Amino acid sequence: MALATLMSVAMPTGCCTEERRRRIEAINGAWAMTGLTAGLVIEGQTGNSIPSQNFRGSYKV
Repeated sequence: MALATLMSVAMPTGCCTEERRRRIEAINGAWAMTGLTAGLVIEGQTGNSIPSQNFRGSYKV
């Protein structure tokens, strides 16, 4: 949902060339992969799944 919102903000209909659209989609994909990687690192450190994380408290390092 949030990524779709970013896409609609970043690329209004009819404003971009195909090359620019691909570049924006590549950047969005890179951010998605960065977020997934960070989530897996946190999951590996805590032993808890991502939905069960308590981000307000501290976690094992």
